[in-house]
Amino acid sequence: MIQILHMTQEVGPEEQFSLRFTKAQDREGQASMLRDLLARPGAYEAVATFEGGAGSLKADLAEAWASTQNGARSDSWALRPPPGIRVIGAGCVVIDGKRLGLRSSDVGDVMVVGGRAFHAVADLGFLPLGEGLECPALPDGGR
Repeated sequence: MIQILHMTQEVGPEEQFSLRFTKAQDREGQASMLRDLLARPGAYEAVATFEGGAGSLKADLAEAWASTQNGARSDSWALRPPPGIRVIGAGCVVIDGKRLGLRSSDVGDVMVVGGRAFHAVADLGFLPLGEGLECPALPDGGR
């Protein structure tokens, strides 16, 4: 199972910008920033789980990402989840009385494989962050 964590508004625009536009050759710097964010209470929220089965970690991560893209497998992945996705929580936000689905997974969001291995969505593919990291967004704190 893959748990999908989205970065929250608690992470300021400047931090989000620096994470998303880090030079590709500084992947370790980006990974370090993401590990620090994971340990910060409120920086991430668990939004969904994905039951893989594509046969490889790379394929399962890619499928989890694609399944949480609005307009890819469903017009709103959170309001009408595609196969394999289980939405955590309400799966929507309400603005001016209108129920809207959640945003698509993006660079800096994190996928946790088997409750231990952390992988961040990167500009190209996924960035391994390590195993057993501290993460308040997970039910057991990520331990």
